[in-house]
Amino acid sequence: MKQSIINEINKMDSSDINELVGVIKRRRQVLGAIAANSFTKGDKVTFENNGRPEPGVVFKVKRKYIEVDILDGAMRYNVPATMLTRGV
Repeated sequence: MKQSIINEINKMDSSDINELVGVIKRRRQVLGAIAANSFTKGDKVTFENNGRPEPGVVFKVKRKYIEVDILDGAMRYNVPATMLTRGV
């Protein structure tokens, strides 16, 4: 399937590619909102920070980002919801 999509993209002109980019951006927004809505304050989560897993707890759910407290309490990160996994 991916190869057929790539083949179709190779046939597109500039306006078709611009339209496709818009569709992809809207889809990413939807996926981000769905991911953000799946978390609530207090959930234990993990995300990658400089290539290593970083455990934390959801402090605040925003539209696109989740504010995550690192377990040692030293820092708080704004993490895109799509980059979080549930559990520690």
